[in-house]
Amino acid sequence: MTFKNVIMLKPQGAAGLGIIVGALIPHACEYLAGAIEKQVDKVEVIDRDYDHFSDKWYLKFLKKFKPDVIGISIEATEHNDGLRLARLSKKFNSDIKIIVGGFQPTAIPEEFLRQKSVDIVVRGEGEETLRELISKESAKNVLGSSFKEDGQFIHNPDRPLIENLDVLPFPARHLRRYDYHFSWALKKAADQVSWSRGCWGKCTFCNEPRMSRSRIRHRSPENIIKELQSITALHEYKPIHILISDPNIMGRTEEDARWIERLSDLIIDFQKDKRVDISFNAMVRCDAVARHPEIMKKMIQANIARFCMGIESNDPEDFKKTLKGSLSHDIQYKAIHTIRQYGGQAGGTFVIGLPWHKKEEMIKLPLYAKELELMYSAYGIATPFPGSDFYDEMKQKGLIYEKNWSYYDEMHGTFKIDGIKKGEMEVLNAICLGRFYTPDTLLDQMKIERIRIGKDKIHILDFVSSRTNGMFFMAHGGLGLRKREFLRDSKYFFQAQALDGEMIRKRTSISIKKGGLKASEILEMRNLLRAMGNQKVQITITNFGRPLTSYILKSNNYEMEYIETVLGMLKDSITAQFFIDINDLTINTLEGILLFFYRVLLKPFYHFEKGIISTIKRWAYQGRMIIATALLGIEFLKRKCLGPFRK
Repeated sequence: MTFKNVIMLKPQGAAGLGIIVGALIPHACEYLAGAIEKQVDKVEVIDRDYDHFSDKWYLKFLKKFKPDVIGISIEATEHNDGLRLARLSKKFNSDIKIIVGGFQPTAIPEEFLRQKSVDIVVRGEGEETLRELISKESAKNVLGSSFKEDGQFIHNPDRPLIENLDVLPFPARHLRRYDYHFSWALKKAADQVSWSRGCWGKCTFCNEPRMSRSRIRHRSPENIIKELQSITALHEYKPIHILISDPNIMGRTEEDARWIERLSDLIIDFQKDKRVDISFNAMVRCDAVARHPEIMKKMIQANIARFCMGIESNDPEDFKKTLKGSLSHDIQYKAIHTIRQYGGQAGGTFVIGLPWHKKEEMIKLPLYAKELELMYSAYGIATPFPGSDFYDEMKQKGLIYEKNWSYYDEMHGTFKIDGIKKGEMEVLNAICLGRFYTPDTLLDQMKIERIRIGKDKIHILDFVSSRTNGMFFMAHGGLGLRKREFLRDSKYFFQAQALDGEMIRKRTSISIKKGGLKASEILEMRNLLRAMGNQKVQITITNFGRPLTSYILKSNNYEMEYIETVLGMLKDSITAQFFIDINDLTINTLEGILLFFYRVLLKPFYHFEKGIISTIKRWAYQGRMIIATALLGIEFLKRKCLGPFRK
């Protein structure tokens, strides 16, 4: 059999924090396709995670393409769908060779080889291994591969890491069948790059150390600029947002630091020369940022401005037990404020649910995140990923209860913890998210965004648009993963919003010059305030009509005096009232949308006061809010019809 027609397949299942680090684009499949493209007659990349194609469509595609080989790149949450597609492929034609690779097969190759539908497992980096498999049409003596022979599992020796990454062809982006977009940058085309491979860290809860053997290798800055040239040409020089998938873009050594500094200089020159608008997401470590504030400034100038850092914890003992390194409050704080100083977006992740964690400690982490002045934060549930020391320990102790790999997304509990019931970790995660993403945090994000874009204020429509995208991302990449528990977790999320109401009121009532977050000093909202007038508006989140949490907006003709959250709802001194039920979050029909607007905008008019004078006053105030909302709607339509708003 000759391997001439090859499919590189990304299964469905990318979820949780995996989305943050780049599971949205089939980057590995594109790299592998690029590596073998000149060896074969035809190669195709198909992405079920994006297209959600049916089995019927897939079988039609196989019949038309007639593949000899199907390569499937698999992460933990893609495990089930990857094997299902392998079985479907073998059922269609048993002669098709099924090759699987990625973090999951690398960590547990024999679990995949036990499947009749899997022929070969590629362990570690796949480009050179796949080239050799295609050339030899066999896994025998091919380094970095595992296969079955006479009922036995054969594991060939590991393949050495690719030292010179410049020799690799660029990912085969020209084979894309879809246009990708990130939910946090919807107005831009989306892409993904890998500028280096590996991480020097040895964190016990991470499977990267074994994959990359705790080493970092960089591509040359010149090679990266060539790739950026090809990306901008592919997207016809339109605005692009690029996710850098490297685990730690700044590295550890002085040589690493000089590398990213040189690359930032070249990107600045490239964007000026080509007049292109490119922005980047990147992952960095706190200690590297704290050591090199001058390099961080240059990175942000290059529009590498949105960062995710592993904050992990506020307890030094956690760092020791997980081999995280010498993190401390001072290092975390310095890193975050270095990024903020230059207008970057400082985001960070925490690990909750390690075996020794207590509930009361975990739900305080959002307060610590606010103390550090993080702008974005995630609270990943500790997950024993295969290939990590943590997995080996939990498996040996017999504590892992979750057998469904789809739940290994850092949003579900998967192992036993003393004092915590099954399902409780998901609730704690929802509480942490709700306690952090309160109105003051959202305003703080805009406060720093002003620095980066060089504006005194950000228009309220831009604020609403960006925060809506953020909530969409959280719902689909976070709480929405828990499906049947979505409404349950939403309830805890909104109740947690009210835990620190007095602090929120204090922060949003103080001028930004004094360290506060006064909305009218951050957002351009003059027309809205004039329409609202002197009001105390209450927006109440309900669950089947029962109040959970209310947001209080106190305004006058000139400013938003403060924002406050309260548990339940206030009954006195409110001028206008709106209700939103969490069950409305799942609306997907036109009738449901119309009923939603009726309940939110019109039903409050029937919320009568005791006397006719009070009722008339309420109608008047409620009417002003409807007018204020309508004015925003008109301005939104103007933007859509006449182009972006410009001063």
